[in-house]
Amino acid sequence: MLLKWSVVDYSLFKGPKLCPNLSRPAVNMNLLKSVLMETQNRNLRHAVIIVYNLITKEIVDNVNSDIRQWLARLFGVHKNEHCVIDVQTALTAITSVILYSSTPCRGPGSKSSENHIKSQMWAKIFSDTFLIGSEEIGVNWEYHHKIPGNGGCGSSRSDFAAVIFNGANQQFPFFITEFENDGFAVHKDAVAVVAETAFEYNRMLAVAYYLSEDEVNATRLHIGLVNGTTIHLSSMKAVYDETKSALIYAYEDNGVTFKLHTGDQQADIASDNRHTKWSIVSIFTPSAVKSRLSETEFTPSAKRVKYIDIGLNTEIQDV
Repeated sequence: MLLKWSVVDYSLFKGPKLCPNLSRPAVNMNLLKSVLMETQNRNLRHAVIIVYNLITKEIVDNVNSDIRQWLARLFGVHKNEHCVIDVQTALTAITSVILYSSTPCRGPGSKSSENHIKSQMWAKIFSDTFLIGSEEIGVNWEYHHKIPGNGGCGSSRSDFAAVIFNGANQQFPFFITEFENDGFAVHKDAVAVVAETAFEYNRMLAVAYYLSEDEVNATRLHIGLVNGTTIHLSSMKAVYDETKSALIYAYEDNGVTFKLHTGDQQADIASDNRHTKWSIVSIFTPSAVKSRLSETEFTPSAKRVKYIDIGLNTEIQDV
C-alpha cells in the first residue's frame, strides 16, 4: 500500500531554501565557434558575438582547453568552479532560441499554438539536455501517472517528464512539466502539477525499501510550468521523521523564471544557458523575474478543470 502523504509550503520550515546558488554555465568556445561559423545562417553566426559578449560580462565562462589553462593548472592558479555545458547541448539551446519563429496558428493577428512552441523550442531543449546529459535518463512526452482508476475520472497526465528507470523498467519522473500558451499569472495546472508530483514522490518512496531518514530527506523532485516561451521552476522535498514515522512533502516556489524569447537575443541566450545549466544539475539558480501583467490573476471559471481525489473520494473544483 502506498504511504499516506500531504503537501505543505516549505516556508513553514526554518531550513535553507531549496534553490542554492550555482556557478556560472561554461562552454568550450573554440568548438562552439567553429560549428556556428560553418553555417550560412547569419543569425547563428551572430550568436558567436553574443556568446563572447556574455563571456566578457562574466555571465558565461569559457573552458577552452588551451595553453593558458594548462599554465594556470601548472602554477596552481584556480578559477571559480563552473558548470560545463557540452557543445552539442549548447548548440541545441542556442539554435532553439535564435531560430525560433512565433508563426501565427490562424493567420495574421493570431498567436502561435502551444504545439508549435513545444516542437520548435522546448522539445529540442528538453530532449537534448536530459538525453545527452545522462544515458540513464529518459524523456516522456504525455506522461501518464499511474493513479488508481487511470483511464477513468481519476486519471492524470503531464505534458512532459524526465524519468529514470529501475531494474523492472518502471519509470520514475524527477522533473515534471506542464505547458500552456497565452495563459494567466497563475498557471492553469499550478495545483494539478503539485498533486502529480506528490503522487510520484509517494510512488517512488513506496518501492524504495529500507531508506534511512537521511536518504529520504536528501531526495528532491522538480516542477516546471511553461507559459509560451517562459518557464517557471519550483521544487518539492520529502521531510521524514523516522522516530515519529511521519512523512510530509514540502513544496517551494523558488521564484525562478527563465524567459527565452523576449526580442533581446543576448538576454535570451543568457537565460537559455542558465536554464540548460539548471536542467543538467537538476537544481535551481535564484533569478527572480517579474511576472507579466494580465487582466486577471487566475484562470477564468469557464476554463477551469475538475479533479477527483481518489484517496479521499471527493471532488475538487475551481482549480
